Amino acid sequence: MATVSWQQKAHSIRDYRDGTLAKVEPPLKDIPDPLPLNSQGLPRQYLTEREFELTQNYDAIALLEMLRTKKVTSEELTRAFLRRAALAQKAVRTLSSPMSGS
Repeated sequence: MATVSWQQKAHSIRDYRDGTLAKVEPPLKDIPDPLPLNSQGLPRQYLTEREFELTQNYDAIALLEMLRTKKVTSEELTRAFLRRAALAQKAVRTLSSPMSGS
């Protein structure tokens, strides 16, 4: 049985992470490097107005009510939070994988 170094494992995980981030639509581009000292404005800059609204202004109860009354679709809501998570990942490299599978 071959032994895999931690560096090889880390490289593999980073490649997987980067591949999943590349699938985010529309792509998140031109994230500043280095980041500004205060990066709190990144979501407003890089998310659509609707994505920002959904991920910033509502709690879980309100979002469930919006889903129930069809003011938002589950796909739209999922994509908004996925793009916000991908933005956070690109900005601070917090996750090994922001998406599962596809």
